[in-house]
Amino acid sequence: MVLHLIAQIPGVDESLKAASAEGWVVMLFVTIVLASFGTLGYLIRKTMTEAREREKDANTRINQLEDFIRTKMIDSLQTNSVVMEKMLSAAQSICDAANEMSSAIAHCRLHGGGPREIATVPRSSG
Repeated sequence: MVLHLIAQIPGVDESLKAASAEGWVVMLFVTIVLASFGTLGYLIRKTMTEAREREKDANTRINQLEDFIRTKMIDSLQTNSVVMEKMLSAAQSICDAANEMSSAIAHCRLHGGGPREIATVPRSSG
């Protein structure tokens, strides 16, 4: 029925004959366009897949780096705590020694031991 309606249009026969003679060009054009779209779709899909893989790898590396930094910070804090403990112990020992010296000096002064002269070694002339 559609062909019957088309056949009634003047000049349709010449148009169909011209189109059928050049039909292979149209088919080639359609094939090229479809192949281009297919290739473009394939490349987009491949690029997206590679991007997802890179993102996964980057997330893995970031997590490893965060774990490494966390571990190093904890180790550093522990080391600093040990060093600080040793420094406080040394400071306490210095304070204890200073207190003992102060007590000894006070004890000497109470028992009449005044300040003593520092012994000097005579120099030989020569």
